[in-house]
Amino acid sequence: MIPEPAEWNNFAEAERRFFTAQGADVSPARSLPTLYRRAGLRVEQIQPIIKMGHPGSPTWNWLTTFFLGMMDRYAKHPPFSQAQATRLRRWWRVAARNPSSVLIAPAVVDVVGRKPRIRSGPTRTGRR
Repeated sequence: MIPEPAEWNNFAEAERRFFTAQGADVSPARSLPTLYRRAGLRVEQIQPIIKMGHPGSPTWNWLTTFFLGMMDRYAKHPPFSQAQATRLRRWWRVAARNPSSVLIAPAVVDVVGRKPRIRSGPTRTGRR
């Protein structure tokens, strides 16, 4: 969020801890190239996609709905607290009235893997 509220870093850390506590990875794309290689795939492309938006935009509305809906759950994961959640909600509402505010979505990463072609060559008998 721009401008960034004081609680933002603790909020982001609480999000990471929340997903970890659920047995999930908040950033699964970072593991995909290694997993693809282990599965015998060749990594063809890694492309980040970043969305951002001002108040009222589809990106702003999406992020606001998601994060305000998750705020109380995140507040159960230190270093973020319920008091910080209350302050951040207030900040968010003020930011929503400022046309120069910006929300930047977490990066989505497209990772394209391809199964290598198996080249057929002559067999021991000389046949293909």
